[in-house]
Amino acid sequence: MGTSVGNLTALLPQMQEFAFPSLLALPGLGGGMESASAAEVRGLLLAVNIFEVVVNGVVSYLNARSRATQLTPSLRSVYDEHAFEQFQKYSKENGVISFISSSISFFLSILFLLFAVFGEVDRLVVDTLTSVSGGHWLAVHPITVGVCFYLSLQLLMTLITLPISLYK
Repeated sequence: MGTSVGNLTALLPQMQEFAFPSLLALPGLGGGMESASAAEVRGLLLAVNIFEVVVNGVVSYLNARSRATQLTPSLRSVYDEHAFEQFQKYSKENGVISFISSSISFFLSILFLLFAVFGEVDRLVVDTLTSVSGGHWLAVHPITVGVCFYLSLQLLMTLITLPISLYK
């Protein structure tokens, strides 16, 4: 019982409804309603990204505020006064560097979303995979493209944040 690509393509809508019934029932994402536009998806991604940065910032601030500034009696047997002061200075500097690093990542993510860099990277990945493989079906398979897309973005972000990581 062999299946051809045409048969799988015909089954795809039913597979999507089976796999994601609640997602397809949402307004604007299928189920007989109009699909979400690129601007709506981009707006949703921006909102989620901004929410995540705000929550992380508040949590980091609260954690930094709740740190002990004096060496407690129970820690005196573990830390000496000088080591505790060094740790406090290191934690403060590390917090500043982490804030700078996360700010750079946040602004790059926003710029990537606003200027459709993710779409260009996707197009570049598909074109590269197609030219390297000679159009083999496995090279343009959605999973292969997704993995290569993710790896290329990770490589790009690693190269951008490498100087900060080395300083840290």
